[in-house]
Amino acid sequence: MRSDEPSLPRYRAFVVQLRGDAQLERGEVRGRVEHLVTGEQARFGSWQELERFIATTIAPAVAGGPVPERSEPTRSTDKEPKP
Repeated sequence: MRSDEPSLPRYRAFVVQLRGDAQLERGEVRGRVEHLVTGEQARFGSWQELERFIATTIAPAVAGGPVPERSEPTRSTDKEPKP
């Protein structure tokens, strides 16, 4: 984290929506994630896929690059993951 940024920077804000049939108690997680700043979306079928999307989305800003902004059109990998 940069020394001049807030403790909860906007570029790290995401919405995660879990599917109703995801069985969290079994470690089964499926759903959709959206980056609030850019509008990029992806469906995920595991914690690893969710983590990969978040890490990839914020990587440029974490590395000291520009903070992402909303762009048109938004990238979407809005496909149902395989169970």
